Amino acid sequence: MSCFYLVKLETRKMNMLSQVELLPKGKPKGRRVAAYIPEEIAIELERWADNDTRSLSGLITHLLVKAVEERKEPKKDLGSG
Repeated sequence: MSCFYLVKLETRKMNMLSQVELLPKGKPKGRRVAAYIPEEIAIELERWADNDTRSLSGLITHLLVKAVEERKEPKKDLGSG
């Protein structure tokens, strides 16, 4: 199985090596989706991704997975009592 190294760098530490991950080589698993978002939101997401040392795609995937998981959680009944 061929692999490659993904090196994540933190700009706050003057580009010193902060983490190395070994990831399998090949196509990502999942479905590609195109979306149009307002420019201001895109800029904020890019800053967020950079601060988290993630790709923009990785951040958006993380946010979508989290939103779907939260939606699946049973809603608490606030009206009883």
